[in-house]
Amino acid sequence: MAAASVYGMTTITAAEAALNPLTDDESVLTRVSALIGPARNRCLWFLFVDPDGTQLPVVLPIDDYPPEPGIEAPIMAEAVGEPMSAHDAAAVIVVWERVEGADASAGDRAWASALATAFAHADLAVRGQLICHRAGVRWFAPDDYL
Repeated sequence: MAAASVYGMTTITAAEAALNPLTDDESVLTRVSALIGPARNRCLWFLFVDPDGTQLPVVLPIDDYPPEPGIEAPIMAEAVGEPMSAHDAAAVIVVWERVEGADASAGDRAWASALATAFAHADLAVRGQLICHRAGVRWFAPDDYL
């Protein structure tokens, strides 16, 4: 099956994803770069992986979230927890797509911190957070936002 474009992302089949599990940070970065980057919009993406690191065929985009977190982070954690449970996901990959440079803004850091805290309180594993920017994709390390 050829790749297609949905919501500005390039899709791969579940069979293709299963052949290339996300076993290390480089494979996660490569997958997110192929699927989402470089940025075209402002969108928050959730990608799900099973215990073996295989990306599950569930992608959750949220394109209308406030510039600064308020009560939304715990609500998002609850909303993400439902498909994680339904699909036996072991962890989620969080991707912050925004049409800016690679450097995180104060809003990016506040959101990433609030979401990390909300996911920890909900006992949901985060495989990693990444920033998808106008020139590519990079890791958003906890040292950058906690």
